[in-house]
Amino acid sequence: MPPTKRQILDARVIQTREGPAIQFLTAESFEPVGIINGQINMEASDKDSALCPKCKNKLLAGETHKDSEGETTHWSVECLRRGLTGKVWND
Repeated sequence: MPPTKRQILDARVIQTREGPAIQFLTAESFEPVGIINGQINMEASDKDSALCPKCKNKLLAGETHKDSEGETTHWSVECLRRGLTGKVWND
């Protein structure tokens, strides 16, 4: 399951039978599959690895990265619509 991000939207003091208490209003959001810490991170074999995980726009491939033996390890990618960058890994 993707990591949950929680944000406090509001805090207030309320009265309970036990006395005053702080009440927090929070919101939770989840990063879509293929996004880790705000960056694209997918395997080339993933069904939609050519598309942005957030908006499904076509990803622009950048530099191809190779290991010491000349095998492609990953590609740098960018979503021009969202401004997201990251990597698609060759598996």
